[in-house]
Amino acid sequence: MPNTLALTSSRKQKISLALLILAVALALVFHTAPRFLKAGAMAAAFAADMMMTRNGLFLRLAGGYSLQRAAMMFVDVHLLYMTAFLWQIRHGGLPVAAGGAWPGLFLLLAVQAVLYLLYRKNPARDCGLLVLGMIYGLIIGSLFLVVCLYAFSNGGFALISLAGVISFMISDMVIAMEKIGGFRLHNRDALVWFFYALGQFLLLL
Repeated sequence: MPNTLALTSSRKQKISLALLILAVALALVFHTAPRFLKAGAMAAAFAADMMMTRNGLFLRLAGGYSLQRAAMMFVDVHLLYMTAFLWQIRHGGLPVAAGGAWPGLFLLLAVQAVLYLLYRKNPARDCGLLVLGMIYGLIIGSLFLVVCLYAFSNGGFALISLAGVISFMISDMVIAMEKIGGFRLHNRDALVWFFYALGQFLLLL
């Protein structure tokens, strides 16, 4: 059966470009440090997306395809988002809701447990992939922890950011199910990009 929801590389690149334009526009309109940090995060994500979708011009400028460099770009994405939300927590003028740390810590640990269970489930186990996945899981789990603190402290509109990081994590877990767990998911590509794009969009708001 053909995958009717498959996305071409061109469509993925257009989605990523639209998100980058949105991020830059919001930074220029609101002109705050967190907005510029988020625009930087989306710029790093755009570069990683161009690498992963093997954009010809980008690969020539970057000196060729490298999965490791793309992964490091996504690490930069999460670190820049973390810095943006930490800035908002520090300068938001509201007391930090320490209760937000508990769901953040729980999910951070739960991600590690799920990755290990996926690894154990796969007959063709790749320990190297598991280690990389767990390191990456710690980074995005830390982002979730920071966003939890921000959302619990501010409430209301800030909860959109929490929905964004959850969507981002769902996208990454779908990838982990295939790469670490060995699962073959129907419409996997569409699932990854739907939750990835939605997560980026909500984090940028």
